[in-house]
Amino acid sequence: MPTVLTLGSTITRAGCMTRLDNVVGRGPADLERAIGYKLGRLAGGFYVLLLKDALKAGDVEFFGYTHFSGGKVGKPSNDPAVDAGRAPVQARLAADVGTAGVAALAERFTTGLADQGAGPLVKITPMNDEADPANKGDEYPVGAGIPQWNLRTGLAKSFYVAAEVHGSVWSLANGARIDVSHVDYRRANDAQPAAQVRTYLSEVICP
Repeated sequence: MPTVLTLGSTITRAGCMTRLDNVVGRGPADLERAIGYKLGRLAGGFYVLLLKDALKAGDVEFFGYTHFSGGKVGKPSNDPAVDAGRAPVQARLAADVGTAGVAALAERFTTGLADQGAGPLVKITPMNDEADPANKGDEYPVGAGIPQWNLRTGLAKSFYVAAEVHGSVWSLANGARIDVSHVDYRRANDAQPAAQVRTYLSEVICP
């Protein structure tokens, strides 16, 4: 069944997040490669969800970058037994800096989000939500390596449905429709379509 969300609404989600700057300006195929979605998963459109709730250190897991599919080291597998043998990134981090060190890093990350300069945390939700649970290795391949963090299972947070994207057209919760492929080199960088989308999503006050 396709996922249907309402722009401007608030929903509850857990799972992987990235930063806004890793998303804006990418077409569906490019974003699939960046995040680590099976080719074509975003072709039918996707939603951009903005995190509304404040985070505490214990809410998140460090998943590294999207070339660590599912936050684990190594190539993902469709065989659950094989995939279970992949080491979690956070466990590797704890081996390096200790449990207290991981907690300190999480505290620094969650308390300094506004000062980190890469836009708010976002989730990408495909409209085509027909992933095959028996073939997770194929559905969630190794990504291109953008930062990712995971909201722990059971600690879902509120997200604002801020944009609906089809191809290069971003429909925003304020009613605007912006085609980010229409670049006008006579205009300043901050007046370009992708920059307008980023500005709105960075500054929108989630109801």
